[in-house]
Amino acid sequence: MAYTRTNWVSGETPLSAGNMNNIEDGIEELNSKVAYQDFNQTIGNYSSGTPGTRAVQYTINVGKTDYIPIGVTVKSHPDSNSMMCRPFLKGDSNTQVYLNVYRASTGAYSGSGTCTIRVIYIHI
Repeated sequence: MAYTRTNWVSGETPLSAGNMNNIEDGIEELNSKVAYQDFNQTIGNYSSGTPGTRAVQYTINVGKTDYIPIGVTVKSHPDSNSMMCRPFLKGDSNTQVYLNVYRASTGAYSGSGTCTIRVIYIHI
């Protein structure tokens, strides 16, 4: 069902069950098209280099049939005091997310851990 927008005019458009249900139907339809999936990326030991600079960039394959990624966020860092994960989408791919790992502003990341990212998709 395609959503049909209500043109709300102050003092003219009735605040009715029909108009409110139209809003609810539109929200439900959009919600049925959105999905998400979590991905884990193991982060290695990057103990050398200039603090505050990018240590490495990972490419994570996130392709899903009939879905395209529309957003990405970090769900967890291995140690936010020594490194930071920053995922991003690029316009050249519907199947990949790029993950930049930055060194802390002081010190260097030592050890390893996992950065968990959440990819948000919409059904096409």
